[in-house]
Amino acid sequence: MHDLGYVVTGLDWSETMLAKGRAKAAQRVSGIRFLLGDAERTLKEMESYDVLVTRHLVWTLVDPRAAFAEWFSLLKPGGLLLIVDGDFVTETCAARLRRLVERLRGGTAEPARGLDQAMAERHSSILARPQFSNGAKADEVCALLVEAGFEVPVIATGLRAIHRAQAPHMSLLKGLERATQHRYAICATKQAFASGRRTEALLHGGRQLQS
Repeated sequence: MHDLGYVVTGLDWSETMLAKGRAKAAQRVSGIRFLLGDAERTLKEMESYDVLVTRHLVWTLVDPRAAFAEWFSLLKPGGLLLIVDGDFVTETCAARLRRLVERLRGGTAEPARGLDQAMAERHSSILARPQFSNGAKADEVCALLVEAGFEVPVIATGLRAIHRAQAPHMSLLKGLERATQHRYAICATKQAFASGRRTEALLHGGRQLQS
C-alpha cells in the first residue's frame, strides 16, 4: 500500500505485533504510523480513510457487527474495505490427513500442544468466543457487511497464486491443507457521494500490522 502511494496507518492492540510492524516499516524506510487500538472501537475520526485492509482478522472478532459498523464510519464516501480471511475451523480432508500423518510420526497437531491443562482450557475458551468460532464463511461475512451499510460486496476465491507462493515455506501436507481451505478476499464499497484520489489507508492484518 505504501509503495502505491498511500499514507498508511497500522493498528493493533498488541504491543508485540506493533513492534514487528515497526521493524518491517523501518527496513523499508516507509514512515508508516503504528497505533495501539481495538479493531472494533478504533477511536479514529469518522470518514478519515479511503481504504481499510484487514487480513485474517474477521474470523477472530467477538462482535463483527460492531467492527463492520466502525469500519463503515471510518471510510470516506466511495471508500473501499478489503478483507482477506477464511474458514480456518472447518476441517478439510487434507487437514485430517495431516493430523493422521503427524500422529503416526509420534507428534500432535493439536493447537494447544505444549500447554498445561489450565492453559489448554483457557486456549479453548478463547477460541469459542468469536462469533465465527465455527468458521467464517464468505457469504455470512458479506451479509453482515451489507447490514452495516456497505454495497453488495465482491467475493474472490481464486487465491491459487498466493497458495503457490506460500507453498515452498511449508510442508507438502500443510500446503495442501491451506490450498483446500475456504479462503477468500472480499471487497466492499461505501456508497460514493464524492470523488477523489484515494490516498489514505488503515491496515490491520491478522492481529499483526502489515507494512
